[in-house]
Amino acid sequence: MLRRHLGLFGVVALAVGGAISSGLFVLPALAYAQAGPLVIACYGLAALLVLPVVFAKAELATALPRSGGGYLLVERSLGPLAGTLMGFAEIFAILLKSAFALAGIGLVVRELTHLPIESAVAATTGVCLTALMVLRPGGTGRFQIGLVAVMLLILTGFVLCAAALGSGAGFQAAGRNPDLHAFLSTTGAVFVAFAGLTKVIAVSEEVAEPRRTIPKGLILAWAAVALIQTACVAAAVAIQGDAMASSRQPLADAARTLGGLPGYAILQCCALLAMVTTANGGLLAASRSVVAMARDDVLPRSLGQVHPRRHTPVAAVLLIGLSATALATFVPLQLLVKAASTLVLLAFIAIEAGSWVLRRSGIRNYYPSFHAPAHSWLPPLAIACYLVLILDMGSGPILIASSLVSFAFLWFLFFVRRRVRRISALKTRGGLHPGARADLEVELKRIGFEREGRPWDALDEAIERAQIHDCTEELELAQALSILTDGLSAELADRAAAQVAQALEARAEVPVVSVCIPGIAPIETELLASILRLRSGLRRIGDEAEPPVGILLLIARPSQLDDVRLEIAALSRSWDRTFAEAWLAASSHDALRDLLHWTRRRR
Repeated sequence: MLRRHLGLFGVVALAVGGAISSGLFVLPALAYAQAGPLVIACYGLAALLVLPVVFAKAELATALPRSGGGYLLVERSLGPLAGTLMGFAEIFAILLKSAFALAGIGLVVRELTHLPIESAVAATTGVCLTALMVLRPGGTGRFQIGLVAVMLLILTGFVLCAAALGSGAGFQAAGRNPDLHAFLSTTGAVFVAFAGLTKVIAVSEEVAEPRRTIPKGLILAWAAVALIQTACVAAAVAIQGDAMASSRQPLADAARTLGGLPGYAILQCCALLAMVTTANGGLLAASRSVVAMARDDVLPRSLGQVHPRRHTPVAAVLLIGLSATALATFVPLQLLVKAASTLVLLAFIAIEAGSWVLRRSGIRNYYPSFHAPAHSWLPPLAIACYLVLILDMGSGPILIASSLVSFAFLWFLFFVRRRVRRISALKTRGGLHPGARADLEVELKRIGFEREGRPWDALDEAIERAQIHDCTEELELAQALSILTDGLSAELADRAAAQVAQALEARAEVPVVSVCIPGIAPIETELLASILRLRSGLRRIGDEAEPPVGILLLIARPSQLDDVRLEIAALSRSWDRTFAEAWLAASSHDALRDLLHWTRRRR
């Protein structure tokens, strides 16, 4: 388990820092060349289109606060193949955006120093950020908070100065009227400016009180990013007008117009801070997605190992950090931007589809503290919008998306398919065969126990693995014992049968749901369990007025017969009539397991 060290400000800082980067300091000029002053509307529309994904990921993170982000949602809801595709799309998208930020750091330093050292600066920054995540994982959040606070202060000052000192001449000089195709294409291009906003849920396993912190943090970050980016672009357009199309650094050039060389230097330093925060947050999020995929055997398990003292996945951090550094050093910036935008949109489509299916799958134990609004129609609408943006961006994005899908399919075919046998939420829509269980149900159940401060112990594990027998007719005691001990060795079966018989004859109604079963709590050893539900009870035993409705047999340390310990519980109406009624009414084996888990903790 990773250490939970991120609070609300840490979540907001990682989300804001992951979004505000080259998409604000470089991209507006390229977007203005296509859409003219409507670039402001393009940024506003892109911000609105990100909101459904913010809702979907906030809901997921409160129900499943685990490393992995969007990959985890898609894999658990749509299955391993879709999860493999989503995992690679998300990792590559964050990786490319982080590499773009590292390369941007090099360009800013070059502009400030007039020295051709951009590659060296990008490589050095990547190595330093990687070392920080390995050596001081707790310092990553504090480092991010400080950088984001300074960056937002500078950008807010820029907008206020533009409003107070700017004449708005840029709006008057801008007369371009793009068509709908150009407007949508530009919106798709600037989408990358908001891409890093939701990546913070990839580190939700490291967030303190994720049920409250993550929804608040994501929504606050979205509001801050949407407002500050749209306002900054509007200010740059108002100051520069059509001159913005030929600018390489539109915000810094606008600041030069307002405040001369000091204004230019301040905005360049702000751009530097923004790119560092994006690279830092992106590398952190991408490494946690690698951890989740490794835990699920989609990637080699060695990548998911967490350092015992530093509580950080060293192998995953090194892989992502060094990969981003290499991309920033050797790959052209234009290719990084184009590929990142496409992969972000593709990942968002998978997330919206997964969240929509998960809500309608009937999965038990899915109890998020935050529920996405308008969930019946918002995800399908968002998917349609994302598809339109991809198609309007031309053949290049389609080729990139097709290549990723092909790679993910081949990886699944040759590496994942024989290693992963999880049942997704999608398969539960059509009903499961008897005895089959969605893996997400068990995972959510364990998380629910952790969330309520009730640790999952050996008895819970035994109940999950237990063989459950369901008998509708009245049984003789010998028949019940034979069913309970089916599969055990002869000697162990005889010992178990003798103890069960003795307890039942003595009317030993020891409630299994009590944590006070002699010798069972606390539980430090492996247990085997066998559960029998008796819908019609046992034939009368002695003076028993209330025949048992079920029997639980627990066997401790079955590998050592000399030290075996047997515990039984006859579940009877006489000690808990409410439980007995729920027990008899349960419609599935999973419902019986859940009843034993939760009732055990209530008593």
